[in-house]
Amino acid sequence: MGLPEGEKSFWFWKVLEIVMAAVFVGAALVLLFHLFRKLFRLIQQYMSFHYREQELQTGGAFDLREKCEIEKDTQRKSLGLFGVLAPRERIRRLYKKKLAAATADLDPSDRGHLETYTAKEWEKKLTLSGMADIYEQARYSNHEVTAADVKKMKDAWK
Repeated sequence: MGLPEGEKSFWFWKVLEIVMAAVFVGAALVLLFHLFRKLFRLIQQYMSFHYREQELQTGGAFDLREKCEIEKDTQRKSLGLFGVLAPRERIRRLYKKKLAAATADLDPSDRGHLETYTAKEWEKKLTLSGMADIYEQARYSNHEVTAADVKKMKDAWK
């Protein structure tokens, strides 16, 4: 005695099978699209991060310079309320902002190379006094930076 022969299935189940297969294929394609897009963005972010990093080697020491290019940052880092108000960050932002504004009066060759000069070189170029010492203390040292230093930095730019 064998198994009974299968009857022909109802047409609704055939249509449902085709629709479900189409839904699964569509979902798989959407998932693949999102994964490739995320991978592309990750690679793009990684490549641009390493491209902007500038290290100039002079002898046996590396000179990491502050980047003062005018650029839009679409992925801003959130420093929080206390990070933005910290005197160290205020001095660095003031330096970048004032340097960009001050170089508008200089020749175009200097405007294109904001990041190549050090703070002391900009101090000489712009004939300022005391700006470089305050900035270097805020940027490189571990000493305490206070609101009085921010005021000195503002006065140095006047």
